[in-house]
Amino acid sequence: MFQSRNSREQGLTLFELAIYGAVLIVMGGQLAHLVRVSVKTAHESDSVNKVTERNRVALYRIAKDVRGCVATSVTITDSGATLAFTEASGYDEETETVTTGATVTYRFEIASTETNNEVDDDGNGLIDEGRLVRVDGGTSESVVVCEGLDLAKCGFTQSGTGVTINVSTQGFLRDSAAVMSIDRDLTVYPRN
Repeated sequence: MFQSRNSREQGLTLFELAIYGAVLIVMGGQLAHLVRVSVKTAHESDSVNKVTERNRVALYRIAKDVRGCVATSVTITDSGATLAFTEASGYDEETETVTTGATVTYRFEIASTETNNEVDDDGNGLIDEGRLVRVDGGTSESVVVCEGLDLAKCGFTQSGTGVTINVSTQGFLRDSAAVMSIDRDLTVYPRN
């Protein structure tokens, strides 16, 4: 009927508990390390993506406008820091000419919180950071396209009938003082 249990069936021994605890600590430590590495990698990837996206947006915006401009109107001044052109507003079939619109200017300039002196004036860790400004001559509207640029590496150059655009965006890896830079260039030709 009723059988008594021996002492071995009543629970774990202290030695077995110690072994299980040690296994859990080793596995938990490895798992915690894996989680820390994964989170750090995700943060770094996010930082790189943000800087790359700023670079891509700047190039896309300029390229879109240059493709639609009057080809003969493109001028580059200020040692390659300023690009100006006239927008093509349409096509006159009777005279077979492109009708012109407003003048658009893109300018790489020093950020409002900085001075061009090779010093980090605003204390954010980036030296002489710049910005890209677009000015619509028709409306006099001025728009900052992107900020956080390395002005020493940004500029415009004439490439035959096209324009080569060099953009260098910079930023920080998250939770780090390391500055990273994404440099890209693109040559664009007006379509008319």
